[in-house]
Amino acid sequence: MVLNKRLELLFLAVCIVVLVSAGVTALFAISDTYQVRVTMLNQDPDPAQPDSYVDLRFKIENIGSKTANNATFELIAAYPFSLDAGETAQRSIGSLRGWQTESDSVIVRYRVRIDKNAVSGINRVRVRYRVADGGWSELPEYNVNIRSRYPSISIVSASSDPEVVSPGQNVRLSLELKNVADVLLRNVKISLGISSTATPFAPVGSTNEKLVEQIDKGRGASVDFELISEPDAAADVYKVPVTLTYQDSLGNNFSKSEIISLVIGDVPDLAVLIDSSTAYTAGSIGVVTVKFVNKGLSDIKFLNARVTESGSFELLSSDDYYVGKIESDDYKTADFNLFVKNADGSRLLLPLEVTYRDSNNRPYKESYDLSVRLYTRQEMKQLGLSRSSSSAGILVVLAVVVVGFIIYRKIKRRRKRTG
Repeated sequence: MVLNKRLELLFLAVCIVVLVSAGVTALFAISDTYQVRVTMLNQDPDPAQPDSYVDLRFKIENIGSKTANNATFELIAAYPFSLDAGETAQRSIGSLRGWQTESDSVIVRYRVRIDKNAVSGINRVRVRYRVADGGWSELPEYNVNIRSRYPSISIVSASSDPEVVSPGQNVRLSLELKNVADVLLRNVKISLGISSTATPFAPVGSTNEKLVEQIDKGRGASVDFELISEPDAAADVYKVPVTLTYQDSLGNNFSKSEIISLVIGDVPDLAVLIDSSTAYTAGSIGVVTVKFVNKGLSDIKFLNARVTESGSFELLSSDDYYVGKIESDDYKTADFNLFVKNADGSRLLLPLEVTYRDSNNRPYKESYDLSVRLYTRQEMKQLGLSRSSSSAGILVVLAVVVVGFIIYRKIKRRRKRTG
């Protein structure tokens, strides 16, 4: 029993001696050479941005016991990094004495340019060193964090079907998005600002928000919104705010706002017709009244009517008549004085050129050939549009009698005064 304990103690002592001997040997092995250690302290700014500069600071130490004479440090600037002409890649740091660490270490700073097309995320930079005339010692790559200034997504097109929306009409709004950032974008939410009373639209069958899970860099996506315009909405161009929220590949949140427009209006429904005419027959002078009726939902503005030349009549008034604004479900008239030269049958054609604008100032131009009814003298008599010769004679006789009676009374009064 006592022997076993002695053997155990002897074995333990041997192990301790072996371990101590190995440690001393290792210590002397380390202490008998230099050992350069390089640490990247920081980058400024962090993250850095494409098409800008970043400052990289490295700490260089000698954790060995032997002096590292004439040490040289070099940064290898590979894409997306580069050094300006005045920024040297190789730096002479002199001699590093043994155990030169921490506060005695050498700090080397580089001002590095980042390419404008640098990809967001972790980019790596290489460094190396050599001592005296020895060979270069490559070190592990160091990470440099780069992030675009503002990973952006844009609305490259916005269209509606129909292009001009009538009050109370359904409309499909289509938006084309493009990821113009250099990273993948996730959780892209598109929100229409149509809750305000200033924007007379409401979603149909869904909400005013759409979600796109991700859009790769340089790629696009499309979203459609089903909307309806309010039935009493006035014709106008309405601005619709669009809010885009999204995340970059690092999980950072971003938001931006843009403006699109939707047009409410209606294609004008203008009726042009002859309202009345006193130009009854060839050789007569009369007034032709033209009626302009707005049968559409939107107003008509700046309406102008012009009579074009014709061999059938001679215009006695201006050939141009400014009518102006005609509200929905209303009408206005224009009078044209003319002399009927000859008639081709029982109709006189009045050629009319009409120009106007709708509520959204879109121009229109239309031509009309309005038909004016003409009559024979017999038809005029039958319709009471002219007086017969006997009637005219009676009127003449009555006029003579009245005039004669007046003269007779005056003569009689004079005789009484003189008598």
